[in-house]
Amino acid sequence: MASLRNFERANARRWDEESNADDPVADPAVDPTTDRSESQQTAVQHTVVTPSSFPNKQVPLGQQFPRPGNQHPSFQRNQHPFGPGSRSAPPARHNVEKQQRFPKSSALETTRKTLTKQINAEQKATEGRYLVDPAEDAYIVATGCYLWPDKSQTPMQLLGLRMEDLDHIRKEFNLYIQWDADSRSVIISSERQPNAKYNVSEAIKGIRQAYQNVKARSLSVTPLFIVVSPARETMRQIVRPTRYREGLTIIELAGDKLSGWDLLNWESTREAREEENYTKVHNHLAKHLLALAPLKGWMRMRVHFGHLNLTQYPKAFGQSQCSFEKFLEILENPRVQAAAKFDKKLPDPIAALTLKAQILSMPSQFCPTEGPTFLLEGVGFQDIVCLFFNTSQGIPIRVEADIDRNMDGDYQIGATKAFRNNRRNKHIEIITIDIERKVDSALEVITDNSIQDLDAPWQTLVGSAISPDSPERTDSLGLPYPGVSLQGGWDIAVDTVVVRSTIRFRMRDSGYIVEIAIYREWCGRDTATEPDVQASVSMFHPDWDVEMESLENTTRMRNWDAQLRQLFNNGTESTHGVQGFVGQVETIRGYLSDASREFFESLVSP
Repeated sequence: MASLRNFERANARRWDEESNADDPVADPAVDPTTDRSESQQTAVQHTVVTPSSFPNKQVPLGQQFPRPGNQHPSFQRNQHPFGPGSRSAPPARHNVEKQQRFPKSSALETTRKTLTKQINAEQKATEGRYLVDPAEDAYIVATGCYLWPDKSQTPMQLLGLRMEDLDHIRKEFNLYIQWDADSRSVIISSERQPNAKYNVSEAIKGIRQAYQNVKARSLSVTPLFIVVSPARETMRQIVRPTRYREGLTIIELAGDKLSGWDLLNWESTREAREEENYTKVHNHLAKHLLALAPLKGWMRMRVHFGHLNLTQYPKAFGQSQCSFEKFLEILENPRVQAAAKFDKKLPDPIAALTLKAQILSMPSQFCPTEGPTFLLEGVGFQDIVCLFFNTSQGIPIRVEADIDRNMDGDYQIGATKAFRNNRRNKHIEIITIDIERKVDSALEVITDNSIQDLDAPWQTLVGSAISPDSPERTDSLGLPYPGVSLQGGWDIAVDTVVVRSTIRFRMRDSGYIVEIAIYREWCGRDTATEPDVQASVSMFHPDWDVEMESLENTTRMRNWDAQLRQLFNNGTESTHGVQGFVGQVETIRGYLSDASREFFESLVSP
């Protein structure tokens, strides 16, 4: 052991001597463990070492020459707060030297990761070149020109101050895009690259699509009102509004039944009226859907069942003095149309559960959305939590998150989406009034201002809404739902909390989906109380969602024809076209009317 200890001491002394020999500022004649005289300390403290003092000295990697006021550690040993005689010894000299000679290396990376970073950096640098104007010495081999069609607005007013809405075109085709005010044209230029002329041609198409997208986005809704002609057995001479309660006004038939010539005339014209309704719906859809086709953003088309509430109408209509023909004229009044509101919530939520029971009893007409091989009884509700609040800037926000179950059956938060402005942009609205069945429907095409990245406080808020320990509660309809409780995001003032449970069934022949939704709503963030329970019924086809998906940052187009075969050519031949679609809507309206009959019979007119 003694020989080993002597060997270690000899090696340590030899290493220290070699270190001192290479150290440009250390003095090997001075023992670092002994105290220096005051004059020596003063001289050392005012010594400044610069690279010029050692012109032939190679500095080890990671070592820097000391600067005035930041001397080498060997000069400041006696100035260390832990001087001689202190309980804690100063840091060892060889540890300091080792840290300077061998600086901390960067984290190890795989070759693939390093190459990916290099490729991404090169791609970002390449794309960034085309986001600005070309250099004066740029070698342009192909140039295109898009004459701006709008004389009242420039591209900067519609596409951004530097036309940033066209950045995806610049990056995709490696092109320069500039505005020439003299010729009122958008100039597209390309440097030397494969297919330069083709890229310029495709960029012109993309700019045209961007302009059409802006114009389509500005289209406002013009509602179309369709009235279903009642059957001869139920037709009456008077059409009037009946107010049953606050927010529930139903349009009903009143007066005597038709007889004689009036009855014969109604029977002879009823079929022609229905054909006219089909034509109106088709023409309205074709006109407005083709106008919306250039829209790049996400769209959604749905049929909602509910009730039309007329809030403004002539006195004669309210006094039961209008015939069916006069009622049609009233609906053409722009003031009546502007004041009309369609209520998507059913007046009786129990009717939604009654409709569900009816669907389950008709396996020959309905099947699960997954396919006809699955059992209807196995279809369950899907839960979603919706949070409504305003940002500090006053912008209304809606956050929706799926509530799933893990392998253990516990609740957990799933996919989360956020939208700006909870009032959705409505572009198409066709309201069908069925006076006889007391159930109306509205076909809507809407767009939503989605938000790509959720703020961290929003994620914290929605993440606290549910946990594995969340209980299962039961609403007033007897349906179970996850017990939501907001335990985070206290700096966000939540206006409304909604737990929505949806169940979907597919119509076998046509493929249309019937969706029943139950809403449980609380005002504020306190969900301990019993919620307000409401229900709705809607209808759509999966092809609609495919055709109306977002095309942003692409040059793809929606190729819809005037017959709308891409949207209404599904299922069997009897359900093809707009007329087949209207027939499917009437079928569901009839089922919902039967489910609501008991509720309307219980109402007493004032």
